[in-house]
Amino acid sequence: MAREREILEILKNYRHDWLNRLQLIKGNIDMGRIDRAATIIDEVIQQSRNESHLTNMNIPKLASKLVTFNWESHPYFLAVETVTGEKDWSEFEHNINEILSGLFNLFDSYANYGDDNHLLIIFKDIEGFKLELDFQGELLLDSSAQRKFLDFRKKNEYFIEKMEWDNKSCFIVLDADV
Repeated sequence: MAREREILEILKNYRHDWLNRLQLIKGNIDMGRIDRAATIIDEVIQQSRNESHLTNMNIPKLASKLVTFNWESHPYFLAVETVTGEKDWSEFEHNINEILSGLFNLFDSYANYGDDNHLLIIFKDIEGFKLELDFQGELLLDSSAQRKFLDFRKKNEYFIEKMEWDNKSCFIVLDADV
């Protein structure tokens, strides 16, 4: 019974997202903004392709977390892109999930609510298995926050190729197959 409720909750949220997008498209068409409606349609198509690639990478827990992330309250919007040959990422799922959970906690704690904050995660497996994470927005970086970011980098230094941050952005490159 719990599984059926979970499935229905997922479908409810997904249907809500689709209805919002359809209303945006219809509203723009009604106002004669055909170019904007076409842009929204292109964005929906690209997001659907990325979600399809993500679900084909054999990382079910991580894919589920990322696809449903924006259904929860966070001070930033998450977008996921894939530049992938749809290789099997399963051996990296646990480590990636742990690293992203830590990073999400940092951004949940230090991204300024009310600002236009975005986190883009790009999966790349054409040459190796890498993730690029690009946060743009407002980070509240006092000395305590700076220490937390440094601690995060130290804890995950084995996987982090590059990590830079300031109060407006954070850019990280992870090497998943080290």
